[in-house]
Amino acid sequence: MNFSDIKQLNLMSKEAGLYIIATPIGNLGDISLRALSALNSADLILCEDTRTTKNLLGKYGISGKLDSYNDVNGGKKRPAILEKLQQGQMIALVSDAGTPLISDPGYKLVSEAANLGIKIIPLPGASALIAALSCSGLPTDNFTFMGFYNKKKLKKSANSDILIFYESAKRLVKTLEELQTKFGDCNSCIAREITKIYEEFRRGKLSENIEYYKNHPPKGEIVIIIEAENIESASDEDIEKMLIKKLQTQKLGQASEEIATELNISKKKVYQIGLKLKNH
Repeated sequence: MNFSDIKQLNLMSKEAGLYIIATPIGNLGDISLRALSALNSADLILCEDTRTTKNLLGKYGISGKLDSYNDVNGGKKRPAILEKLQQGQMIALVSDAGTPLISDPGYKLVSEAANLGIKIIPLPGASALIAALSCSGLPTDNFTFMGFYNKKKLKKSANSDILIFYESAKRLVKTLEELQTKFGDCNSCIAREITKIYEEFRRGKLSENIEYYKNHPPKGEIVIIIEAENIESASDEDIEKMLIKKLQTQKLGQASEEIATELNISKKKVYQIGLKLKNH
């Protein structure tokens, strides 16, 4: 089916608003007919990299006005974009791959548009984290998406044992080792190059995946999913003992941060216990 056929289907009428459009994460065939229709009708298409989006549109014979929108230039461009939306234009927001705003630019634009009463229309489609989770073989009913892996921000959700991260190939082994140190040798799934020629899912204990990727350096974009083992919560008495030891050589702020990271708990809680200790 070429785009002339799609256009005849009249899948959606042109309507003012901000359209959040999911694009393929690898295979260019993974885009909805509605998304193509909206991209063809849009007055303006905002994208991370105009070259990437131009390639996608070219496959379907769509020509449109493209403009880059990212974390670097977003602050300068938002006022003009919002003004166009208020004037009744149809504007599409896409990312280079997957669903916009999922570890991609766009949050502030959507938030400000919503506050102005501008209609926001989702056109759902590909998402690497959902695709990976659905094929992982791990529980899917309750999970936490942590975005791109960041050791400093790592903490286990109190309501979810399934944690999902994005990671680069060159950092994969180090990240898996850090996760093993924090959560134990738990079940995991490493999803790589989803929907592409060299798509790969490796399921097993973290130790098994660490060993494999040490011997088989990965390439491409990666999603890490782990079933984090339950960690017993430390009592206030345990925290006090740790604070007493650390406060011999550290200030309260630094000691609180280190203990909070080690125990996976709130720094504020540790700090408050520390203040009580100092006041006694």
